[in-house]
Amino acid sequence: MTTEDAAILHAEVAALQAVLISLLRRAASEQPDLLPLLCTAFDDAETVLTGLAVRLGGGASGPTTLSALRVVDEIRSGVLVPDAACFGSGG
Repeated sequence: MTTEDAAILHAEVAALQAVLISLLRRAASEQPDLLPLLCTAFDDAETVLTGLAVRLGGGASGPTTLSALRVVDEIRSGVLVPDAACFGSGG
């Protein structure tokens, strides 16, 4: 993969994250009853990533899993307002 390919991939992922955050934030704002579902979904994503890291025994997956967990947390922070009941409950 070239540097240019990596830059394109990074831009595409950033765009998808922005759309996902905007969509989920709007859904949470317009339908507050979705908040428990969103909280659970973020917790589930962290559980899946943590389980994957354990199954793979860290190693090369360690930095990848930590980065993925960071992204999940960034998306959670972008979607949920700080006073949401689950904010920061993180797995």
